[in-house]
Amino acid sequence: MRRLIVAAALALLAAACAQPGFPPGGPEEKVPPALLAVKPESGAVNVRPKEVSFQFDEVLNEQAAGADLNKNVMISPQLGDVKVGWHRTRLTVRGDDEFQPNTAYTITIFPGISDLRGNVRKQPVVTVFSTGASIPAGHVNGIVFDWVAGRPLVNAWTQAISVSDTNVIYLARADSGGRFTIPHVPAGAYTIRAYGDANGDRILDPREQWDTAGMILRDTTTVELLAFIHDTIGARIQQVTASDSVTLRVRFDKPLDPATPIELSSFTVKAADSSTVPLTLAQSATVWDSTHAAAPPSDSARAADSVRTADSLRTAASRPRGVNAVRDTTPRPPEASPSKPSPTTDVVVVTSAPLDTGASYRIEWRDVKNLVGSASTGSFLFTIPKPGEAAPRGAAPPGAARPAPADSSRRVPPDTSNRVR
Repeated sequence: MRRLIVAAALALLAAACAQPGFPPGGPEEKVPPALLAVKPESGAVNVRPKEVSFQFDEVLNEQAAGADLNKNVMISPQLGDVKVGWHRTRLTVRGDDEFQPNTAYTITIFPGISDLRGNVRKQPVVTVFSTGASIPAGHVNGIVFDWVAGRPLVNAWTQAISVSDTNVIYLARADSGGRFTIPHVPAGAYTIRAYGDANGDRILDPREQWDTAGMILRDTTTVELLAFIHDTIGARIQQVTASDSVTLRVRFDKPLDPATPIELSSFTVKAADSSTVPLTLAQSATVWDSTHAAAPPSDSARAADSVRTADSLRTAASRPRGVNAVRDTTPRPPEASPSKPSPTTDVVVVTSAPLDTGASYRIEWRDVKNLVGSASTGSFLFTIPKPGEAAPRGAAPPGAARPAPADSSRRVPPDTSNRVR
């Protein structure tokens, strides 16, 4: 009898194991690795470690170690290339150079490390310590914009470079709103620089946007940086579009300097017989568009809109209750915008008499400056399309996306060759 009872118990246990459910050890854990300790402790002073140790509560994913993890850690001020060691539940961080005396260091592990189950930390780990007797309270706060696009430059690298010793570079990375804080910076004179690291190599490359500003830091300061590609090759006309019989929208391949007024004398339009077409206006498209806003809809358009609105209301009224989509009404702060108007690539030129359809013309420009002040002179041949005629192949309507111009940017100046590491 006892044998039968034991056999039945074993059969029930085998059946239970065959059923789908939690793996051995209980339910799958969904919690990312938690930080247990840092050595030296955050806030410590008068310490001179060879490396900084971060102890977590579980084994970290070894596949994230090596070069990828090195790029996920920042030492400020920088000490050459970051070196990260993986020790199962512990990470060690150091630089190519030793921690210098009388210096406060901030070490940041950015979000992205994970455990063996793939649970990823979404919050950074930040610690600060000093090899001297104190930790400076100075902070550099700011925001970085993609000036041409008129929006924040996401994840831009920012630096506070000491004027007295350009090898001392404090670092931070902007957030998704372009905002940044470089903490624990001693009082002094600095060059603040920000750039968009498009390829993730932490080096300012010629085709990446950047901007700098000089400042004297005493305690806390705030700075705005307007990043753009610094291109020393002058702008050239890329396209001419006839908005109507007398209005031409001239598109350059690079943004124009907004501080330099568009002069009527900078443009000439000539017919095929080389005769000059008199001009009455040459103006930045930004100014033109703001003073020539779209006209209100016609009565027929309003009527059509009212019909569509009535149809929408009837459809909503006939929809059964409980199937309406829930709208996200969470208030969101408006996206920040640059304090200076974004530069434009377009100029509007107006002729005093209508241009002939089907005829070809040549527009000449003189001393038109790009964002770094490089002036250019040249000419561009275009044709006024006949009524109903399609635009020339490759032409794009005003405001359409444009292909990137050829790489003609200058090399970054010597004082901007420092690498973020």
